[in-house]
Amino acid sequence: MRAVIIEPNKVFLQILEALFSEQNIETVQFGTGQEALGFLSAGSCDLICAALHLPDMSCIEFSREVRKISSAVLTPLVMITSEEKKEILSEGLKAGVTEVFPKSDLKLLSHYIANVAEQTLDTGESPGRILYVEDQKATASFISELLRQNGFDVLHYFKAEDALVAFEKEDFDLVLTDVILEGEMSGLGLVRAINTDPEKHMTPILAMSGMSDPARKVELLRAGANDYVSKPVVEGELVARVTNMVVNKRLFDKVHEQKRRMQEMAMMDQLTVLYNRHYLGETAPKYLSKACRHQNELSLMVIDLDHFKAINDTYGHMAGDTVLKEVGSVLKDFGRREDIVARFGGEEFVIMLTHCGADDAYKRAEVLRKKIEALKPAGLTVTSSIGVATLGKDIELEQCGFEQLFSAADDAVYKAKESGR
Repeated sequence: MRAVIIEPNKVFLQILEALFSEQNIETVQFGTGQEALGFLSAGSCDLICAALHLPDMSCIEFSREVRKISSAVLTPLVMITSEEKKEILSEGLKAGVTEVFPKSDLKLLSHYIANVAEQTLDTGESPGRILYVEDQKATASFISELLRQNGFDVLHYFKAEDALVAFEKEDFDLVLTDVILEGEMSGLGLVRAINTDPEKHMTPILAMSGMSDPARKVELLRAGANDYVSKPVVEGELVARVTNMVVNKRLFDKVHEQKRRMQEMAMMDQLTVLYNRHYLGETAPKYLSKACRHQNELSLMVIDLDHFKAINDTYGHMAGDTVLKEVGSVLKDFGRREDIVARFGGEEFVIMLTHCGADDAYKRAEVLRKKIEALKPAGLTVTSSIGVATLGKDIELEQCGFEQLFSAADDAVYKAKESGR
């Protein structure tokens, strides 16, 4: 990750360098705005940090110029200032500044830098896709061109109905819509429709209107619009609002994806890449409940590898891990899409088979037993003992929960081992 610092005060520049260095962020330093603009026009960075007062221009002027550079249109730009005037804050945000921090409280800046370091946007991704709805041809042409000049990918529709179809089929970083539109659906109706989409309702919406009725603005915000801009639009303000909303959407997507991966990792066995015991414990009761409700048969296999301790003791734990990985791969391929395949612990695995009676489960278990014996993981002959238990159509859930079903299958495993494995 790389940051550009524009700070004429050498002492404060060293302080800023130290803050970025703590997060292992490479820095490029400049004393003037023009020097930094020259660098940004030819290269790229992940964060820009600039003092309010520069020798050749203000940070606000600098920000306006930065947002004209296509490769820097979405780059977070932090303004550092010792002034506390609200007018400066407002003007800076309109010019494209994303954050303002006081020089008197560097802890805030330090926390922000750490957060950005964790959630930096991939510089290889596109600047942002915008779904734009406007029924006035001249306005649509002007705003579309303005946004494209600032690096955005714009898909324009005259009618909300057409835009909604596109929204359902494709992914966007922002919806920009006029309130009054031709056709049966208004901009307000589009906002409401988007916010009912269970998968895409977090897509930000920026509404525009030439009407200054406060009640209309409140209604739009209540319906789910994230922000509102009045017509005729101020170019710098519109670009700044769009940029900030797209950046926040991208950051939200990144956090959401990280959260999804963490949840997935928490439910997966890292060695075999099968579901783990925790996932099985949470999901299996739901499968049992559904089977009882619809009176479907359901079977559970418990697979235990024979003499696995001897493999570890004789050939080492790396060989043992190879055995577990390769057996796990066989089990994963063996399970159907609707089945649960999990590593229960150690050398014990579980497969929950939906819509599968006792006879079919027994036949499938025998097929699986032969597959494992023929596998030869790490060049070793590995066999398994498998226990099968079935929840019949006429059994109530109160009579047989997951623990009882697993216990029955586990008992069958021990019987298989006692009978010669």
